[in-house]
Order: sequence, then C-alpha cells, then structure tokens
Amino acid sequence: MAANRRPPKLCLHKPSGNARCWINGKEHWLGRYGTPECERRYRALIAHWARSPAETPPPPLPLNRVTIADVLAQYLIEIRGSDSGSKLRSNARWWLARSMAKELESLSSVRLTDLGPKMFAAWVADVAGQPIQRRGEMTTRTITHVRKIVAEFLRMIEWCVAEEIIGPEKLVALRAVRRLPVAAARPPEFRTPVDEAKYQTICQHLPPAFAAIVTVLRHSAARPSEVLRMTPAEIDMHSEQGVWLLFPNKHKTMRYGRPKCVVLGPRCQDAIRPWLAGVSTGDRIFTPASIARVSSASSIPTRKYRKATLVAEDIRRAVKIACRAAGIDQWVPYQLRHNSLTEFRQAGGLDAAQQQGGHSSSAVTERYAAADRSKAIAAAKLVG
Repeated sequence: MAANRRPPKLCLHKPSGNARCWINGKEHWLGRYGTPECERRYRALIAHWARSPAETPPPPLPLNRVTIADVLAQYLIEIRGSDSGSKLRSNARWWLARSMAKELESLSSVRLTDLGPKMFAAWVADVAGQPIQRRGEMTTRTITHVRKIVAEFLRMIEWCVAEEIIGPEKLVALRAVRRLPVAAARPPEFRTPVDEAKYQTICQHLPPAFAAIVTVLRHSAARPSEVLRMTPAEIDMHSEQGVWLLFPNKHKTMRYGRPKCVVLGPRCQDAIRPWLAGVSTGDRIFTPASIARVSSASSIPTRKYRKATLVAEDIRRAVKIACRAAGIDQWVPYQLRHNSLTEFRQAGGLDAAQQQGGHSSSAVTERYAAADRSKAIAAAKLVG
C-alpha cells in the first residue's frame, strides 16, 4: 500500500550541485540543493506522490519561478545524452558545460526572467577576473576560455528557446551585449615549435617505445591519438613513391565525413618498423606491453600500466618526467605538430602542410605552420 511505501529520497547531483528525485523511473529536478525553494518543491512533489503513487507528473512550475539552476540541470542531461565512461570523458562539450556550470554558481538562484544584459555582462566580468591556480601560481583564465564559456551559456539559452522554456526575446537581449567585459582575463597562449636540441635531449631520456612515438609525432605532424591507435592494417607500405600512407580509422574530423591520409617518410618508417614484429594486422603497434618489452639504462623509469592501450596523457606524462630528469623547460608532445607542419610548409608550400595536417582550410594550417621569414628577406633584397 502507498502508506507503507518509503517516500523517494532527495539526492544531490554533484556535477551541477542541483537536487533530483526519482519517482517511478522518472527523474525530477528540483533546483539548487539545500535551498528553501528546493525543499518546497520536494515537499510538493512528495505530497503529489502520496496522493497518487502510480501517476507522478511533476508539479507545474510557473515561468516566473524557473531559475538558472533548473535550466542548467536539464541542459547537462541534454548534453550528456546516453554517453558514459570513456565516451563522456572524451566529450569536450561536456567538460565545457561543466566548467560553465561551476561559474554559474553565483547565478544559480536567479530566476530566468530576471536575467538581463547588465546582469549577464557583470557575470562575464566576474568570470574573466576570477583568480585560478595554474602551475602553482594564481592567475586568471585566458580570453579564449572565457569566450568559450560565454558561448556555451548562450547555447544553453538557445536550447531554452527551442524547448519553449523562455521566449526568443531573452536570447536577443543577451546577445545585445556587443563588447564583452573580458579585459581582466589574460591574453591567450599560443603553442610554439619545440627547440630541436630539447627534442633530441628528451628522446635520449625516454624509453625506446616512447622515443619512437615522439619521433613519429615530430616528423609526421600526426596527432598523438592517431599514432597511438595506429595498426598495421591502417598503413599502406607498398606505395610507389617510397613512403608509407597512414589512413586512420578514427581521427578528429571523421564526424564530418572527411577522409585523412598521413604521409610517413623514411624517419617515421625507421621509428615504426622495429615495433611491427609480432603485431597482428588489427592490433595496435604501440602498447604498454611494447614499452615493457624494451628498455635502456638511460631512460626514465616507466610506470606499471593496468590498461592494455596507451592514451595521449601517457605520452604527455612521460615527456614531462623526461624534461624534469634532463633539467630543461617542459613542453608537450602536441607542440611537435607545429615543428612538423612548419617544415612541410618550408619544403612543399602551404598546400603540402595543409594536406599533411588534414585541414579543410589553409587558415587553420597557418596557425600551426609558421611562415618562412628567410623568403621575405630574400624578396626584400630584390624589391625592397
């Protein structure tokens, strides 16, 4: 009987800080956890459940009482979808929404109808000036990151308009803020190519398998994930031009239906060839087992891997430890993509770098491949 049944519990959703309650397999969001408004909604929901346990539609919530916390909770569910585990961890949109949710704590109890352009601009200024800890020092977010958080917030408002939670006039009003107050944020940091001497030094301190991976990254402009997922079946080793052709089954732009081909020259071939022995056609070439198989006295100690595959974070961690062991400034493996694409541009022009990088626009390639100043100097001597 309904009188003997325990009422559903009020639970905390830690990512958003909001309260939720499950009744008959349906999830009900009740606003910010621990607030009086949340308790009032929970009591109203339980009272409705006590009267009719079989049918539990959520109590109607008037538009003028919908808070940003209510909308945020539903928006996070929309982004999460059915993803979980590794899929959710690799979902950049999810992590951006989580970052936005953390910054919205100060506005969680604000009603959506009360949010206007001035309040929105003040919130952006607070996000830009909020101190954060980075590498042991207190600083602020970059302008790029602040703009990403703001763009995600506007996407949430767009979703509210599409779900008919609010009218389109709210979105128009917020977009009327033309100049976002982001002056307190620090300028963006652009990745630069790694010094060649530092790259050579780190290769001497890395285990042979990691050194081979870093060598392929340095001379192919491939992304770390593409090299770590590489299998013999993805490599065409019988090209007439004397190069190998890598066709990754998974890559960054595959969701747009664009194929990708990475050309592997002699130095990449020499780095990969010793690790092909005993590897099946569909198995990955570089694995934790291959790292433990070969070691050298000068390499850094390797950790024990509980998983059967490597991820980009493993390469970044190994390079970080090698930099500390060598006593040089730390750099990340993704910077090697800038080294390689710059060389491809110098040797074959912008088209060659664009093809190797897998970019659909040359403007993206120019962010990676620096222009050759020596050509400008030579031209200036002739016409300047």
